[in-house]
Amino acid sequence: MKNKKEQPQDLQFSLIRGDERPLLDLLHLSTKGTGKFIKYGEDNKAPIKLWNTYLNNSILFGVLNGTADLICGAGIATDFQQINEDDETIQEIVEKCVKDYLIYGGYALEVIKTRGGEISQIIYQDLKRIRLNEDITTAYISSQWNNFQGKDVVEYPVWEKNTNEKHYIIYVRGKLTDSVYPIPLWCGAVMSADILNRVHQFHSTSVDNNFNVSAIINFNNGFVSKEAQEIIEERLKEKFCGSNNGNSLMTSFNEDQQHAVTVEKLDADNWSDKYNSLIEYCQNDIFASMRAVPQLFGIRTGENTAFNKEEFAEALALYDKQMVQPIREYIKQQFAKTTGINIMFKDAEVKEDINTDIQ
Repeated sequence: MKNKKEQPQDLQFSLIRGDERPLLDLLHLSTKGTGKFIKYGEDNKAPIKLWNTYLNNSILFGVLNGTADLICGAGIATDFQQINEDDETIQEIVEKCVKDYLIYGGYALEVIKTRGGEISQIIYQDLKRIRLNEDITTAYISSQWNNFQGKDVVEYPVWEKNTNEKHYIIYVRGKLTDSVYPIPLWCGAVMSADILNRVHQFHSTSVDNNFNVSAIINFNNGFVSKEAQEIIEERLKEKFCGSNNGNSLMTSFNEDQQHAVTVEKLDADNWSDKYNSLIEYCQNDIFASMRAVPQLFGIRTGENTAFNKEEFAEALALYDKQMVQPIREYIKQQFAKTTGINIMFKDAEVKEDINTDIQ
């Protein structure tokens, strides 16, 4: 009796990687959809992602908030003294616009005029809630874009020069746009900010999971179909893997326990050094995108951490020239152009005896 020729079999094990969330694609912020509006990002959630990245990244949060404080200085001076229906002064509205400009690269206002054409109210509008049509003539406002069902949308015309509308939206798209929507000033560091957020999430969940190590799970009940394997792996991934769980797993489907897979641990060379270098690179990338010196925001870098009063003053003067004053001027020009209101940012007083030495 002839021996049957053994046929090669597919390997019945696989590595389950962690979640691979797509990073925000700033090259495709404005994406045509099936509705009236242009999607803000491929999933229409780009500003929500930017907001969450800002909230969850201590470095980015500190740099943008610190920059906003420098821009607003000692307050905003203006002759426009009306208080809107939300009990907000124009000074408070400008401060919110500055913050949105730093986070998203633009800001939005709702304007209501009297029958005589005078501005009666200026209301701050959260940029996350606004979508535009392709011609940028209509704004669609909703608080449900994260789970949009086509309902609860309010339409307003968008401000244009010499407009006769009595109720409209001013949508300032900044100096850097992707055809329709603004691009944030820190666009070059979006990936680095996302990486830092993932690292922080990984550490947090590792603590929650008592620093459980990665593992191999052997299924010794015989081989199963490819479809069954995929279902089992997906359920394991949802439960145990990714930056939200601090674990990665390997599965093996074996004929029996005697044929289980043997795994040898592979240690990365200089893992600690690579990890620390990654963190430092990502942090520096955020500062570089904003043209900021880390020490201005209380961050020590490198081996030489000394930062005396003179160096602080020089760094502050440079940042004021490169970032603070240009943003002030741009927002002043936009307010004058779109509302006819003149505003002026007051400089904060810097005390001469302040201790700025960082050792």
